[in-house]
Amino acid sequence: MALSLGNVRALASSLNYTEVDLNDTSKVVSFHSADKKTKINIYYTTGTVGTCLNHPKRGKTQLFRRNYQDLSGIAIILSNPRAHTGEGYYTRKNISQYWKNGNDSICDSARRWAWVGPASGLVQNHEEAMAIQEICTKWDKLYWEPD
Repeated sequence: MALSLGNVRALASSLNYTEVDLNDTSKVVSFHSADKKTKINIYYTTGTVGTCLNHPKRGKTQLFRRNYQDLSGIAIILSNPRAHTGEGYYTRKNISQYWKNGNDSICDSARRWAWVGPASGLVQNHEEAMAIQEICTKWDKLYWEPD
């Protein structure tokens, strides 16, 4: 049973979400929260809802919940994207994200660059790596924790 795209849009708008994308091929509509910290993807033909946010302990995450047949469950997720419904699943295994191992005091993007920079040859020395780490940390703080 497909959800009405018009009803999904109206619900998201009533909860201060802004539509940012519509893919007619995949039948997915995407919304950003008012503070732009959360992105919600709603597959309106299957009732699958994907939330993309910065989790306080896991960093940037994607969580998918399936088979919503009406708007009441979607309203709960839009009201609280971190709501524990017991129905979600993650799409990535942490084991493949090598940059997530190690120092928890730096942001996720800085950890990625600590891995990708030397592996790709884009970072040539320790000073460059530290400069990139500092820039990533400042950017992350500006994006996720604006004053």
